[in-house]
Amino acid sequence: MGLWSIPQISHLPIVATADFVWDFKAGETHFSSHRYLVKAYVFDPTSGKYDEKVSYETTTKYPGLDDEDQVHVLRAEKPTILTKLGQQAN
Repeated sequence: MGLWSIPQISHLPIVATADFVWDFKAGETHFSSHRYLVKAYVFDPTSGKYDEKVSYETTTKYPGLDDEDQVHVLRAEKPTILTKLGQQAN
């Protein structure tokens, strides 16, 4: 999970998540490379809650823990998430 302070988009932190998507048909295992379902939530002052503003599956398969000590999906996807949030603001 990521918390990003970007006042141009929201006065409260943006919440971003990335959950791996298993492709069982391709034989992926827990530690295999995976695509991720990325979501971003922005606080809506009218409703007083966070609303999902971005949701997409990555086209990139990120390496699993067999290959890396840590997986940094949100760091790599942050520019895409911010672009999508910016398009929604227009």
